[in-house]
Amino acid sequence: MTIAVLDDPNNNASYSVAVQRDPLSAGQVIIEPTADPLIWTIKGGQHGADPIGAVTLNITVTGNEVGGTGSTTAQLSVRALGDITANGSVGLEDKLWLNKRLNGLDTPGYESRHFDLDGDGPIGLKDKLIINKILNGLPIP
Repeated sequence: MTIAVLDDPNNNASYSVAVQRDPLSAGQVIIEPTADPLIWTIKGGQHGADPIGAVTLNITVTGNEVGGTGSTTAQLSVRALGDITANGSVGLEDKLWLNKRLNGLDTPGYESRHFDLDGDGPIGLKDKLIINKILNGLPIP
């Protein structure tokens, strides 16, 4: 998640940022800062253990030089691992979309992150193995 400060009346040059999951959120996420305080990594919770669903993130930005604080929220949805189509379950349609992507076919409406089931960046055989394990009821390590 990238946070943009669009209008700072205090003209701060740098900012401190806090990002927290709203406790009323249904889904679970892991929130990780990066070296850049305006860029955060947001990951879904543990497969099979953490809840899926809507998540609200509470974001607070504070100017470092002159001060001043602003806040906002961001909405996102955590899906079950392998639920590429976001229909609430993992099925053959999800596997079809993953196969299309692996075969270099057009997958309109879907980004690489939808297919990267192991979270390593590239879409490959490990992602296909994961969806096959899910569809066969096998544990995902």
